[in-house]
Amino acid sequence: MTVTIKAAGHKLLIEPVKVKTVSAGGIILGDAERENKAIGLGRVVDIGPTAFVGVAGCDPSGYPTNDPRYKMDAHEIWGVKVGDVVIYNRFAGFNPDVPEYKDFKFIPDIEVSGVACGEFEVSKSDF
Repeated sequence: MTVTIKAAGHKLLIEPVKVKTVSAGGIILGDAERENKAIGLGRVVDIGPTAFVGVAGCDPSGYPTNDPRYKMDAHEIWGVKVGDVVIYNRFAGFNPDVPEYKDFKFIPDIEVSGVACGEFEVSKSDF
């Protein structure tokens, strides 16, 4: 049986970006430096129905009806959508205890600090 989970409330379901464990030259990279400097990067898989609701500036009804934000969801005003790679506090949230999702995280909406744009690949040597 396959299990599917969705974000609820003000949570986002994130699939953390995998980091390379071997350098371009074939050297196996350790975790010490990464542990000291790493940030969380993850792809948004699902957004809870109340994510960013109540966050300052994210209430669509607070904008004039001719403003494009008037018809947006709160998470769209914040600038986050499913599929985005977001930057978050890597200690935020928790991992669900579901085997198919053991590497995923649920994080609170307010832990999203930014959206990473463009094509990139994260390597431990980048930290």
